[in-house]
Amino acid sequence: MIEAKVLTSGNRELINFITREYSAEKMKSKEGLLLKIERLEEMDEQTLKLCINRIRSLEEFYDPVKSLSAVIGVFTAFFIVLGVFFEEIGLPWYLDRILALGSLALAFIVSARDVIEMRLKKSNAVYFKGLLEYVLERKKENK
Repeated sequence: MIEAKVLTSGNRELINFITREYSAEKMKSKEGLLLKIERLEEMDEQTLKLCINRIRSLEEFYDPVKSLSAVIGVFTAFFIVLGVFFEEIGLPWYLDRILALGSLALAFIVSARDVIEMRLKKSNAVYFKGLLEYVLERKKENK
């Protein structure tokens, strides 16, 4: 059942499920989308609301802005320690700059990749939440 998956799965398992089953990028046709919506319509209003709240927490978990601020703090500390280390071992001034820039470039590449991945995951969560809200609204209108 979809509700059991949404309500009881861990964050990684849930986002993988959403990406696999409900990603906008993977919808092949309108009929496929309508079939997925029909499965969501099997849930009652209370369960839909609980699922929407669960997806909100998933959005927070995969928010790249919040993660990025933590990463910037770690990078700053890392480069301070790296600078002190280079000074202690007596590297020529140009060599420590080259090593620091290389480290910074590597850290930037890894961080950028992670931020892009998190944005895609958050985008899938937002899309799925939108589908849940659409189904909930339709249920309210049909009462």
